[in-house]
Amino acid sequence: MFYGWYIVGGVFTTQFFIVGFMTYCFGLFVLPLQEEFGASRSDVNLAMTAVTLGGLVLSPLCGWLVDRYSTRWLMSAGAIIFAGGLYAMASSQQIIHFIVLFGVSVSLGNLLLGPLTGST
Repeated sequence: MFYGWYIVGGVFTTQFFIVGFMTYCFGLFVLPLQEEFGASRSDVNLAMTAVTLGGLVLSPLCGWLVDRYSTRWLMSAGAIIFAGGLYAMASSQQIIHFIVLFGVSVSLGNLLLGPLTGST
């Protein structure tokens, strides 16, 4: 089998999980986050705004990294950042900590595991 198909399968799998978690599964966490932090729905959904703004700010940096470094290392770093962010979000005590951690770790994980590195 052509080696490129393994790469396509790996990129498909990472994008399936990262985009699925970031975009489609977030709605499942809104009510539990509201109850946990005693926050309003708009406060919880501010995390998605933080991800969008984080992606806006971090995209040029990630593009520069993709031009200069190995995609394999960048995707590995993205997985570690994403997993570390999930771990840190689990221990956040206030909604603002959750929003900042979600905005930075998920947007950076999405950029390093998503279409930017996958198409490279």
